[in-house]
Amino acid sequence: MTEAQPQKYEIEKGPLAETYGLFVSSTINTSAQISADRITDESLRREWFYTANLPLATKRDGKLLLGMGGNAAFTAVFGRDTAQVCQELIDTGYIHLSPEQRDLMLRLERSGEVIFVDPKDLKLKGKEDEYREFSIRTGAYEQDVTVARMPFVHAGYGSGNMVQQVMNNLQRHGRIEETKVFTMSPDHAAENVTDGEMVARASRLGGFGGGSDFYADSRNVSLHYALRGVRQVVAGPRLSGLEERLRIKL
Repeated sequence: MTEAQPQKYEIEKGPLAETYGLFVSSTINTSAQISADRITDESLRREWFYTANLPLATKRDGKLLLGMGGNAAFTAVFGRDTAQVCQELIDTGYIHLSPEQRDLMLRLERSGEVIFVDPKDLKLKGKEDEYREFSIRTGAYEQDVTVARMPFVHAGYGSGNMVQQVMNNLQRHGRIEETKVFTMSPDHAAENVTDGEMVARASRLGGFGGGSDFYADSRNVSLHYALRGVRQVVAGPRLSGLEERLRIKL
């Protein structure tokens, strides 16, 4: 019995609407995957990536919550009418999820693949209109990664022992003393989502030159950033009967 071969990831740069369809959707890398692979693959450290993470915001009984999902959530939103979805995000700042997409997010929440938190518990900083942030000291990450922050930290940098390895890599090879996680501004999101509704944005991961910051707040998906995954296999032209017979003889 032969062992399964590891997946061969490739990179394509361009606007998300142009690169998404080049890859098998389930293989598009999350930020945590890229952060882990940067430990051994030095070439990944300088690139800026779009990642298969989905930042979310919703209101429940008038209370604004921020959420985070992985590849399944990302695919459910960006995998259909990708160009239209990307344009909506660029034009309006948010993707308004359909009832079907919202129901899927609720199912993913029940399974633990999507997690919502009260933004007040994140202790966010900043005064910008559309985003806030919190910092993680790479040499003292345990003190900065609270329970409420874990969904965002795990999405950006991994969980368990991997967080420590990633932080050590940032400190040792990137000389990064502090990395940041950016989220949607709770106040701005609250103005753009009604009770029971759900909105989303895109995510990206900075290169080492940009502090390897995790942006769970992105609205501009027209930038020429990298996307990483297993490339779609494009079927070649079908051979005629004569061509097929000649190929077999050869």
